[in-house]
Amino acid sequence: MIFKKTLKKVSRPNWILNNYRDTRKLWLDKNENTDEILAKQTKKMLSKLDTSSVFSYPNLGPIYKKLGNYLKINPKKIILTSGSDAGIKMIFEAFVSPKDIVIRTNPTFAMYGVYTKIYDTREIVVNYKRTKDGPKIDIKKFLRLIKKKKPRLICLPNSDSPTGHAFKNSEIKDILSVAKTSKSLVLIDEAYYPFYGQTSKRFLSKYENLLITRTTAKAWGLAGLRVGFVLSSHKNINEIHKIRPMYEINNIGAQILSRILSKQKYINQSVKRLINGKKYFRSELKKIGFKVFKSEHGNFLHVDFLNDKKKIIKKLNKIVYFRHNENHPSISGYSRFSLTSKKNFSKIIKQIRKTINK
Repeated sequence: MIFKKTLKKVSRPNWILNNYRDTRKLWLDKNENTDEILAKQTKKMLSKLDTSSVFSYPNLGPIYKKLGNYLKINPKKIILTSGSDAGIKMIFEAFVSPKDIVIRTNPTFAMYGVYTKIYDTREIVVNYKRTKDGPKIDIKKFLRLIKKKKPRLICLPNSDSPTGHAFKNSEIKDILSVAKTSKSLVLIDEAYYPFYGQTSKRFLSKYENLLITRTTAKAWGLAGLRVGFVLSSHKNINEIHKIRPMYEINNIGAQILSRILSKQKYINQSVKRLINGKKYFRSELKKIGFKVFKSEHGNFLHVDFLNDKKKIIKKLNKIVYFRHNENHPSISGYSRFSLTSKKNFSKIIKQIRKTINK
């Protein structure tokens, strides 16, 4: 049997494992939006699905127009994708050739490292540095790196996961400008928009080297439907269009996307509830004396339980799924919780206080 040499470098988790999660616990381990109120609205939308969406192929033209109106952008500058993950892969496939230089951050979304190997690139990894305020990247050094290496593609989740780091719009503008001079493409992954409220969409008209990926998995609460999209210049989107699958997304995903675009108030209200929950959780953790980052921009929060870590994790495991311990030096020792409501976070705080008697 002959296999592609590039795939020898790729290692992926076992795809047939049963990753069961008990529905009686809170699911705060995968940065999903489990907001109960938003889930009720989504359930109503699902109950009204046209059964033809199961046996018929998608008609996506109307969705493009509706999404274009929502984003205030020409539909020809949009391509729908099966989650932002597929959008990232399509960008690699359309624009990156073997031995091209690709710059990415670390730690970050795992698939960036997978795609750099699959497409046989020369990968340059920029590691986050640990600071008292949270993980950081030196923007001046980053700009110098772009000038020196002149990469084909720069991958920048903004905000990034699992670090929660985000570049300001002024920094993004500097990156785009230097990248344009270096003839580099810049992929801004906005998976956590609008939990991080700044967007690079305003730069699309000026910088043709900009590509933005988004997903409905986070703020929109549709992780299971695998719906996302890419925004860029008409020229870039046309190139991605050439390598897209026969149908970009499935019919059920298309119908739900169409319905939820008409009810964005539910998304905005959900984001507000979850951010309020984050503020509450963060404040209570600080009162107890635990370490949290000065700021982080995503639908999650990191905390260092210090000397109480083991016993707190043991007790919390009974009521909630969460990331027990991050490994990268910039965030090692911290536990990570996806956002939930103030009501749910209060249950977690109550259990923590009970565990340590504070």
